[in-house]
Amino acid sequence: MMLTFFAVAGAVTAAVALRNNHPNNEKQYHVITIYDDDTEKTVISTAGSVADVLKNAKISIGEHDHIDHTLDYELQEAIMIINIHRARLIVVIDGQRQTRVITAAQNIADIADAADVNLYPEDETELSLTDDLLSNGAGLKMNVTRAKVINLRLYGQELTVRTQKTSVSDLLDEKKIELGPDDDMDLAPDVEISDGMRLQIWRNGIQTVTATETVPFTTKVITDSTRKVGYRDIQVKGKDGQKTVIYEIETRDGQEIRRKIISEVVDMPAIEQTEVVGIKSSLEGVPPLTARRGAQTYWVGPILRKETYYDLPMSGVMRNCGQGGYYTVRGDGAKIDRDGFVIVAANLNRYPRCSEVDTSLGRGIVYDTGGFAARNPEQFDLATDWTNRNGI
Repeated sequence: MMLTFFAVAGAVTAAVALRNNHPNNEKQYHVITIYDDDTEKTVISTAGSVADVLKNAKISIGEHDHIDHTLDYELQEAIMIINIHRARLIVVIDGQRQTRVITAAQNIADIADAADVNLYPEDETELSLTDDLLSNGAGLKMNVTRAKVINLRLYGQELTVRTQKTSVSDLLDEKKIELGPDDDMDLAPDVEISDGMRLQIWRNGIQTVTATETVPFTTKVITDSTRKVGYRDIQVKGKDGQKTVIYEIETRDGQEIRRKIISEVVDMPAIEQTEVVGIKSSLEGVPPLTARRGAQTYWVGPILRKETYYDLPMSGVMRNCGQGGYYTVRGDGAKIDRDGFVIVAANLNRYPRCSEVDTSLGRGIVYDTGGFAARNPEQFDLATDWTNRNGI
């Protein structure tokens, strides 16, 4: 396996060297990894565009297939990745309406967009294999179950909300509407929800102010140890949401002295962005560091690398390299930045802060240093949650 690592590393190094050192730089050599759905292919090419690379690799692109670069994209990077998602026929069933669409979309939201179906966050969807392939020709179907629409007048504010709940009390719980001692409504809590119904809630003797505010979306990074570093696929695109906030206002001498949130209804929930990030290291044959082993050494060319681990809060050092203090703990306990890179401590004279390095736990970035670095400039200390196991 170590021979494989050095062979691949040598090919990449040779390609980059040829690219940089060729007279007049007439030929540009590129190491390109092509992910064609679940198939991976790596080529060394002098092609000038994505279209030429795919043609030379004998990979055709259909009208509805999707690639993350345009075909006329001019290659400049020495190492790059091309992702291809193949189109397939999907039947979208929305009540009495059925729409057949050919799309390379990978998630529910993008499939709905391709079928020109407007989904609300409260609508429920299910993507499954079709049970009638011969009659409609589609291998997949997406069923949409629409939420019921409620016309809600909340403390004088007219709102339209949607729900899959069955009773008024369940609706209030879902929308986080808590009735105070002076609040009242025109329907009993056990009234069954029906599509298009109207519900009124009011408060007597209290001044209120209504504001519409943004709900920022969050991002979830899923690391894929089978994909090479540099692979990034946004499976679900994030989108900010919107909420209606009702404040109780107390004033004195015409000036506001107290403001209290009495209701907060999310009209449109934020859509969490989901990204798959490749973390596969080029250290073929090197076993991943574990808490049980604690430390290990291995050769990287002529360098004898030592790896250890530590478990400390990282928010301070993560102010560096544009992270703003952000980090999280991967499923295997490794601490990673928002792009999925392992957090590494190293000798900063040998490996400058924010530089990328290969570790046995995947591709990493140097954010930190420590006393060990003075004794062994080739040692990496990997940030983990293996000692405290507290998620930080």
